[in-house]
Amino acid sequence: MSKLHFPHPPRRRLCSFPPRSKPLDPRFVNMCSSLDNLQLSYTRNALISTIAGMGVVSFRQNQSQSRVSRGGKAQPQGKETKPVAGVCLIGLGLYFASYGTVSYLATCVSVYRLFPAHRAPILARAVGVGVAPLGLFSLSVGCLFDWRIRRWVRDHLPEIIST
Repeated sequence: MSKLHFPHPPRRRLCSFPPRSKPLDPRFVNMCSSLDNLQLSYTRNALISTIAGMGVVSFRQNQSQSRVSRGGKAQPQGKETKPVAGVCLIGLGLYFASYGTVSYLATCVSVYRLFPAHRAPILARAVGVGVAPLGLFSLSVGCLFDWRIRRWVRDHLPEIIST
């Protein structure tokens, strides 16, 4: 009888131990933690600015809806208070989110050039930590100011969420 010849090595079983991998380079781990701190800082600043802006917009909206000044006299119809400061703070939050993402992605490219062997973790980190939150943040800010974006989001949400 002849010996069977398999062109590929047999596959591992489902519950077998994973192969031993090389330990991570400490420089790579330090750079990734620096990247996370960079993104966290910009995201935190973006959220703080946006929350403060929403507070100012909400306050000004409530103030102009009541139309009662401090002296108890009603304000004239044309003198509604505009929430310019709130809109500027929301814009500042959007700036922090977008600038933080761009600098995060630029730093990811630098890390990728230094450590080309870690391609998949860097790509997953760039998409998951950088691009996705900026997209959601931009969409939510867009929903505040444009009825077409609100309608598009409402049409694409499941019924249990959009009710």
